[in-house]
Amino acid sequence: MLMRSFNRREKIMLLVLVLVALVGLYVLAVHNPIKKELADLETEREEMELQRDVAQAIALRYNSMKSELEEIFAMPQDQITVMPLYDNAEALMVQLNHILGDLEYNLTFSEVTFQEKVATRAVQFTFTAPSYEAARDIIQRLTHTGNRSLMNALTITPAENTSRGDGNSNIYLRSNDRETTASGGILAGPLQVSGTITFYESAPDAAEARSEG
Repeated sequence: MLMRSFNRREKIMLLVLVLVALVGLYVLAVHNPIKKELADLETEREEMELQRDVAQAIALRYNSMKSELEEIFAMPQDQITVMPLYDNAEALMVQLNHILGDLEYNLTFSEVTFQEKVATRAVQFTFTAPSYEAARDIIQRLTHTGNRSLMNALTITPAENTSRGDGNSNIYLRSNDRETTASGGILAGPLQVSGTITFYESAPDAAEARSEG
């Protein structure tokens, strides 16, 4: 067998090849696995932080809802209201008819409008009450049905003179503003009462509610 020794140039090239092989082996066996593990740990950390943020948001929402419920349950029973699910028109009609009873009255339901997850239904009413006390009782019951609602307008005039235009015996309510003219006209005799109440219903899917309506 012929054997010869490597010259200096060949030894350098061999050494370079060995170093390249060692570097390649280190990258494949050590560097890449560590880099991948670090990337996996970073992804896991980000996921845990996201889960923590979601949990904190849920906890804040829970505490807020709990506080709201505690405030609601602390209210007098006749002031607690709920938003029934859409479509509550039939049940509402039965309830209003029961309140107005044998009085001469008229109810007009407007078309429902949707905003986000809430359905809004305006009801215009007109009725004749035998006395001021009866009218006040009916108005109290109309605005305390247990359903979430808002009285938008109210007009009270003596029933025997509803066309009178001097305003001396009328009471008008518009939104949150009240204008009252002192007079004994509404305190004696039958009254003509009219107004509008807006009722609110929960509509989780407004598009579906529109198609059903």
